[in-house]
Amino acid sequence: MKNFFQFNTNTSGTFLFLEGVEGGRETVVVNETKEITAEEIQNQDEKQQERVEAVERTQKLEQKDKNFADAELSLFSDPEAFQKLPASTFLSFTPDQLQSLFLDEGTVDFRGNYSARRRIGAGDLFDASQKFIKVNGVVGQRSIDSNFNANKVGYIDRSGNYLPITGGEQISTDVSTEEEKGFEPSKIDTSFQYTNESGKVFTGEAAYREEFVKEVEQEEVREREMQKEMDEALDGMNGLESMEWKDKYVATAKQYAKVVENNMGIPYQVTLLQACLESGYGRHAVGGNHFGIKSLSSSENTFRTTEYFTADELASWKRQNPQLVSQAKAEYQPNTGKYKCSLPDNFRSYGSMRDSFMDYARFIKKPDANGNPQGRYSDAFNYQDDPRKFLETVIADGYATDPEYVEKADRIAQELGLDGWQIA
Repeated sequence: MKNFFQFNTNTSGTFLFLEGVEGGRETVVVNETKEITAEEIQNQDEKQQERVEAVERTQKLEQKDKNFADAELSLFSDPEAFQKLPASTFLSFTPDQLQSLFLDEGTVDFRGNYSARRRIGAGDLFDASQKFIKVNGVVGQRSIDSNFNANKVGYIDRSGNYLPITGGEQISTDVSTEEEKGFEPSKIDTSFQYTNESGKVFTGEAAYREEFVKEVEQEEVREREMQKEMDEALDGMNGLESMEWKDKYVATAKQYAKVVENNMGIPYQVTLLQACLESGYGRHAVGGNHFGIKSLSSSENTFRTTEYFTADELASWKRQNPQLVSQAKAEYQPNTGKYKCSLPDNFRSYGSMRDSFMDYARFIKKPDANGNPQGRYSDAFNYQDDPRKFLETVIADGYATDPEYVEKADRIAQELGLDGWQIA
């Protein structure tokens, strides 16, 4: 488009200032006694340029939406390729675009993309104006998931629990004013800032999002390296197919565990022993879960498990899971002072043994943007040279409730003749 400015006079001698863009003109009558200065002409020029740029921005947005729609159709035409896309790809989309991908009439569907299921949350599906939503009928307030991801914007219930989405959840924005009551103030700091590698400064929710995306991108680089190393480690093994099932499991798990140690710093003995103990050497890896890692969502695997609770812990579990109380069985054990409880719980699912080992590594280390351990099990990394102490710390920090967990790991270590495992 070309700007043009033109001066004419009418029959009475009044100046006319004509301005516009190709295809149309707008006439502005200027009082003949007023002198039009060069500065005023420049101001008019700038205003016209702003209008032209606004039109161009609108056209670009419309084209972007069209390009996205075309890309969306292309993605769905190749489901296998779609399932392999990294989460960082989706995190570059707008909330409306993510809804078109992952919300089907209010039901979450990640269409087989495990990376998206693990990283895309309800906070990504809505913008900052959506202060409250319902996930499976539970009201959540837009806030920060401080328990699991220090910089992840999502929705938190009245008890401070993050409302996850892993597929199958029903999401609604129909929240009444009465239902919005009873929440603590949102933890989103509107003054929080993040500066990216290009020096651009982001503030508030945009800052949280940029920092989270950066963390995801760095994690994806580590994951690709781990995947490659794990595949190469198995390719280099001889005689694997001829082994008995148990020996085959231990040999495979050991290779994966060593890759985890090389990349995440978790002693391979810890990873190997936990895999053997939690999955029964692979026989009880329901849903491909070799480490008994639980899920916050009921849309994944649900089956019975055994937990050991104190009286207070058991009472707390009952308050949090009233719908499951009738299915729980508790037996008091005087020797431990705890209740041995058989109860239903939700567990994560994986597409392969390799994926389970990789998620375990993330779960234990939970690396920050610089690759350093953070969160619940970070203290264990003070004992990387003492695998048994490392495991003791992980268990003490809440990984499992079985009071004999470490002793059971000791017995497996002895059975395997595991080097570097010092029994106290």
